[in-house]
Amino acid sequence: MTLFIEELLIGSMTYKSTTPNVTYDDLEYNFNFEVILAGDNRPTRVATETLKVDRDIEYTFLVSGNIAAPTITVWSKPERTFNSADTFFEAQFAHADASLGAVDVYFLDPATAPALGLEEATLNFGEISPLSDYTEGDFILTITTAGDPSDVLFVTDVLNPAILNSFIIGIFEGDANDLSPVAVRSFSSNGFESSIEDISTTATIRFFHAAPGLVTSDIYTDEDLMSQILANHAERDVTGDIPLDPASIPLTYTEAGNVGNILLESTVNIVQGNHYHFYVVGPIPNGTGDPLADLRVFFQVPDRRPVETVAKFRLAYASTNHEITDFYIVPTGGDITELPPLFVNVGVGTQPLPANLIEGDFEMYLTVADDPTMVIAGPIPLTTALGDVIEYVIYDNADPATADIVLIPDP
Repeated sequence: MTLFIEELLIGSMTYKSTTPNVTYDDLEYNFNFEVILAGDNRPTRVATETLKVDRDIEYTFLVSGNIAAPTITVWSKPERTFNSADTFFEAQFAHADASLGAVDVYFLDPATAPALGLEEATLNFGEISPLSDYTEGDFILTITTAGDPSDVLFVTDVLNPAILNSFIIGIFEGDANDLSPVAVRSFSSNGFESSIEDISTTATIRFFHAAPGLVTSDIYTDEDLMSQILANHAERDVTGDIPLDPASIPLTYTEAGNVGNILLESTVNIVQGNHYHFYVVGPIPNGTGDPLADLRVFFQVPDRRPVETVAKFRLAYASTNHEITDFYIVPTGGDITELPPLFVNVGVGTQPLPANLIEGDFEMYLTVADDPTMVIAGPIPLTTALGDVIEYVIYDNADPATADIVLIPDP
């Protein structure tokens, strides 16, 4: 979604994010909200909010509800100026989770447990707490059902917010990218925003064995090869989500059942609350000639959040038989010699590629690069619906002249 003051762009935002902070004269303005709907090339204006802006007041818009007719909630507060000698910050807590009932918000030092009477605020959806100043120090944020401090919905590790800042701590509904049903984001007056994670969650990792140059493997998460996370990981295997504690973690692939034969070593930096995908592909063409040395790994945070205006598509390429290719998605019956490819010059060693698609019936093709008459695979039917999140991997086929375009199941 994009936000305009009259017809001047302020900025764009995705779910659970915000536009940059901007400053304008104290006049009355129309603030306009636009989105690009599925299949459209031009944005659609979905809401307009008329607001008289007063001097030294900061305004925040909360956009919620149905995209066809969103609700705009306006929060305001006095603009704060900090002195360099100040040792405090100010914060407000906002309830932006329409699926959640009334909540109590606690923001306490780590030695103090939540109890009735200690809450910063009781909030319903669309409400924001009064401003409060906090002295520099450590805090724990706890969100509970209103009136019941024992019913914890979300709790953080120790937080140490930066002084000389003004924060809005927003409570949102978690989505498929979150490990908690409640998502919390921090938005500061200096334009910095961040995710605040629930300490009760961990992280997950999903392994993709897409490397003909790698035999069936065991995977370990320590240098001593004592902590096995996965056994007998064979070519074309794709795991589900495997929990993994936040840390800098060494990943070691060994031959299945033989810790003495180390095949691949890598390190991944795991952050709490994230899903991760770890792909192994190769060997890459024209490499060193050593299949193991020519392997490539990709470590990604996948975007799993369904969006009602697009179908999300992601493609990983693992066919070592075809060095450089083009990939097409065309309407069913479409002529690829007359249509551009979706992805060009794709080969082993290319990062998994994302795209947004419209709803409909399509066909997928893989061709020799720059030559749509040389079809390697296809037509493969593809039906998309708005809100889909789809992932495919292209593998070698037993017939080296072709390749397999394989749908990856949800974790």
